[in-house]
Amino acid sequence: MKIIKAYLTVFRAKNLAIIALTMYLMRWGILKPFAEVHQLESQITELNFFLLVLSVVFVAAGGYLINDYFDLKIDRINKPEKIVVGRFIKRRVAIVLNWVLNAIGFFIGFYVSYTIGLWQLCFIHLFLIFSLWFYSTEFKRQLIIGNFIISMAVALVPFTVALYEIPALEFYYAPKIIKIAQDYAEVDQKIKIEIGETLMELDEDPRVAYAKFRRNLFYWILAFSGFAFLLSFSREITKDAADIEGDETFRCKTIPIVFGTKNTKIIVSIIYLLVIGLLITAQQMFLKDKWTFLYVIVLLVPMLIFAMISTIRANNQLGFQRASTINKLASVIGILYAVLAHYLISGLA
Repeated sequence: MKIIKAYLTVFRAKNLAIIALTMYLMRWGILKPFAEVHQLESQITELNFFLLVLSVVFVAAGGYLINDYFDLKIDRINKPEKIVVGRFIKRRVAIVLNWVLNAIGFFIGFYVSYTIGLWQLCFIHLFLIFSLWFYSTEFKRQLIIGNFIISMAVALVPFTVALYEIPALEFYYAPKIIKIAQDYAEVDQKIKIEIGETLMELDEDPRVAYAKFRRNLFYWILAFSGFAFLLSFSREITKDAADIEGDETFRCKTIPIVFGTKNTKIIVSIIYLLVIGLLITAQQMFLKDKWTFLYVIVLLVPMLIFAMISTIRANNQLGFQRASTINKLASVIGILYAVLAHYLISGLA
């Protein structure tokens, strides 16, 4: 049981579950209802999407493992009771397992990319693999760049869905839409039905309608990615504040070490205020329904304020760790808005 618990700990099983949940929420909460409203269908099968999620989870697990591998000396100071690599898992096993996980993740991603006719998308996995490796070996100890890289990797989780799904839709539907737009009268009725009446309005070029659909879908998922990036960035800074003792011993140049704890709290608070401002602005400008208003005002904003206050009040490792946990909870609540978005987009709410 100890070894199983050790692997679940080193792989951050809860985080991997959040990654899988996020990707499925983007597919079922945003993309699927958007496509259905326009009478279009996702061109990635459920099996291939499952494999895509699995590939990202494998790469993330490898990233967590290699991070613990290179952080062993620092973790002996910051969190000696939580050390797994070098204690329950041998270091040579950890490094080999990292290669295996990355290889499996990449080849599954390549298979999905090749299957949908867009093999170039596998470079997303290569980017994640090398980013997480160099983050652990080098950039984590440098000012800001480490926080930026890991936040970009987190933001890529929901955005990967768009990077796969939207080009697949384009690859399938674009030639048919162009053919219809060029010669409506001569196009086979079967193709017209396949495209959908929403894109077939006689007073609008279907290419324009499809461009609007693609743009709006892209903006929806981009908004979730931006939210994930900002919350992750603030969380990474908060975690650096919790680990300041070990990082300082090994001469890391994190924000808390370079600018001090007080200024770190100010920086994190500014990020939280920025997120709150963007959420309220988006709600007031684009999502004026009562359910989004309640979700933002009653759930999201109070949780973000709670995370900000917890960060400001933190004065030791435990305090900053608690603030980081609250930040993660706020991130999950934000991603879960996709459930409500599904009903709003579908016109059911």
